[in-house]
Amino acid sequence: MTAAPRWLDTPESAEDLGRLRAMTPAERLAHFVEACELARSILQHRSDASEVLQRREPLSPEAEATWLRLCAEGRRARAA
Repeated sequence: MTAAPRWLDTPESAEDLGRLRAMTPAERLAHFVEACELARSILQHRSDASEVLQRREPLSPEAEATWLRLCAEGRRARAA
């Protein structure tokens, strides 16, 4: 089983926006990939993994607005 990332055990890290803002895109991606691997490892050991993966929960209005804004920013960045 994949070990939990070091940052997961640090409660204040979730609120450390300065540290997150200082990360390069590559560093943020590495943390994202690490979290995805951890989720994959957890799901791998669940008997209801396929059911869990089929669940779809709607985004909150705030999350949807953020997602759409980030998609638009990404499109603009690629077009530049």
